[in-house]
Amino acid sequence: MMIESTPPTLPVNALNELKDYLRIALSHEDAKLYSLLRASLDICANFIGASPLLHDYAEEMPVQKNWQYLSKSPVIMIKSVIGLSISGDAMPLPVHHYAIDINAQSKGRVLVHNAQNCPRIRVHYRAGLSENWTMLPDQLRSGIIRLAAHIYSNRNLDESAQPPVAIAALWQPYRRMRLV
Repeated sequence: MMIESTPPTLPVNALNELKDYLRIALSHEDAKLYSLLRASLDICANFIGASPLLHDYAEEMPVQKNWQYLSKSPVIMIKSVIGLSISGDAMPLPVHHYAIDINAQSKGRVLVHNAQNCPRIRVHYRAGLSENWTMLPDQLRSGIIRLAAHIYSNRNLDESAQPPVAIAALWQPYRRMRLV
């Protein structure tokens, strides 16, 4: 399964929140701080099992006879389902050749009835908890800021590590259960 996404743009006020938290007034480290915010946002997404900020995804998957779940959540909209030929050319599928659904847990799924000789499909969808940074729940936003500050203060820390316990406690109410 291949997933492409365009990450949401973090607004200047997110960077300003981090700089205020760290008591940094100058802008010479803004690029580094912005990358730490992006890494913290990714760690938050992995921890809670959902995309904190709303953005678009394009996911490719093989055609199967059963419902196939999209990997990102919470899905708010499935935009299109496109067939992919063996050579990779995109071929629009008529709407009556597939079914789409978003269940009560906001998981998106697709069922292809007639793939028109396409072994793969590409599904374009939109997923995330919040439209923008300021509408993100305070606990998630605070945890992202604190994690970025923690990584900044401990420069040798692995950015892919689990978040500290205090940050995990902030995010825990938003964590989605996943069965492996």
